[in-house]
Amino acid sequence: MKIRYVFLILSVIQLISANSQTITHGPVIGGMTDSQFKIYVRSVDAVNVRVDVSESILFLTPTSATSTIDFQKDSSTIITVSGLQPNTEYYYKVFLDNVHVFNDQITTFPSDGQIGNYVFGVGSCVSHNHPQQIVDAIRMNYPSLFIYTGDWGYPDQLYGNSSNYFPSITGAIENSYHDRYADLYAKSMLSSIPIDYIYDDHDFVKDNCSGQSASSIFFNPNTQQTSLNEYAYSPSLKRNSVLGYDAYFPHYNLPDTSNGIYHSYKMGNTEFFVLDLRFSRTANTACFVQDSTGKWVFNPDSSHTILGDAQKLWLSNALLNSTADWKFIISPVTYNKSFSQIMNLMIALQDFNFNYNGNTIDGMFMAGILCDGWAGFPNDREWLFDVCQNNNVDNVIIISGDTHSSAIDDGVNSGFPELMAANLAQENSKIAYYIDSIYVNSLFNMGGQGISNYNFNYAFGKVETFGADSCRLSLIDNYNDLIASYTVLSSSISGNKFPSNYLDVNIYPNPSKGSLIINTSNSFDGLFQIYSSDGKLQMQSEIKFNNNTNIDVSELKNGIYLLTLKPEGMQSVITRYFIVAK
Repeated sequence: MKIRYVFLILSVIQLISANSQTITHGPVIGGMTDSQFKIYVRSVDAVNVRVDVSESILFLTPTSATSTIDFQKDSSTIITVSGLQPNTEYYYKVFLDNVHVFNDQITTFPSDGQIGNYVFGVGSCVSHNHPQQIVDAIRMNYPSLFIYTGDWGYPDQLYGNSSNYFPSITGAIENSYHDRYADLYAKSMLSSIPIDYIYDDHDFVKDNCSGQSASSIFFNPNTQQTSLNEYAYSPSLKRNSVLGYDAYFPHYNLPDTSNGIYHSYKMGNTEFFVLDLRFSRTANTACFVQDSTGKWVFNPDSSHTILGDAQKLWLSNALLNSTADWKFIISPVTYNKSFSQIMNLMIALQDFNFNYNGNTIDGMFMAGILCDGWAGFPNDREWLFDVCQNNNVDNVIIISGDTHSSAIDDGVNSGFPELMAANLAQENSKIAYYIDSIYVNSLFNMGGQGISNYNFNYAFGKVETFGADSCRLSLIDNYNDLIASYTVLSSSISGNKFPSNYLDVNIYPNPSKGSLIINTSNSFDGLFQIYSSDGKLQMQSEIKFNNNTNIDVSELKNGIYLLTLKPEGMQSVITRYFIVAK
């Protein structure tokens, strides 16, 4: 600690003597490995940039890297500093035209495969109207890495509009990076903790966008119905977003920028697979079609994708060839497989109007919103699950965002253990709370915001790996208070090569006229119950079947019902809503 104080004092003395050269934005540290890192610097009044790195505060024999400011790239540069030692704390100085203007400290990653105890942070959804006060809490937990998982700044709202999306507006992409790097609270973290970042819809092109269009979900108060539309945009817009990422963020190696910015990297015995879920995605609402009566039906065809073929090939190869003890899939949107049940319920309620946050909507409006996640892309969702299950790819954990709230599932509902952290600096949507209020058991069964608590503060995800044995997933608010936590045991400890208790359950037809078919991914042996909307038990029985069974519900009156399935020997209860309409 004394050494750090000496370094600070010496640096302040040097900085006082500096001339007018200043860093306008940055430094931002990214692309960290066990031997190098990248550093972004922007300056409007300098030409040459040098970064000196040393294990000693005296900088007697520093490692140096140089570059020149690129005035064609917003007066910025990204410098790669290499030749470093693994898991080593370094002091660094930044010089503009040979004048020392900045200093800080960073620590390189441990060697690839090195077993140890590691900490990293995750989170998404930073509104431009909400300063990142949560950064103080993040820094108090000493992460070796922080990953922004999308919607960092909402530039589509700040710079774009309904007719001109922000990537088409001159200077908007550059300004979006200025905003991220200028945040009063975030600056201290960006210069001292390695950062990774993947965009989502708001910082890619437009809210609820795909790779070629933006969805419009509109409830018409006159017709009392929801319309679903897609508005195509020029391919140059998504290309601009990729070029901006490449120019202004110190990123990891990108395998194929013609298909987005997906990438992977390692930190000790962990590996990260960061997904681009916008660039190659097909139109969100293409999963819905109208039948002969005009009713909306969920019926995505085989071409409906959230990943795209190129990214699927890359991801499958990367997962199958990974030797990491822990594999983290970074998904900007929620993966939770059971979200499909909520979406199906909303489709069944498409003729019902209800109040949501003071607005009148119908079930189809909510279904149109929910299809923006993996729930709208079941082909790719099940493909990913099958790749891991069929090839014994173990210890896979999903890190997700997008929902403006935070929660944890152990895999019973999600398929994989999932940490959803999506309100770094954004008003809480309370989605986990609403789901927990509707369902008998939450779709995030290990807790979260509004699940047995009333904590709707800003939050981030903290992940701690303990060697090859276990991994703790936690949610922490901006006061550094713990919201929820769950420890995942590795397959070597749990004895399961693919540790998932997920049971896929589908019920149809929904609405039902008297017969209800229950279809499951595995055989079922346990208790089934049916409750009416007022909470009264209507039916129950012990049942056993292989993959499907038929339940007679002809004696039930028209209305909304809750089906619960409790497998023998399991604490979790699986819930599904259905409608009887004779």
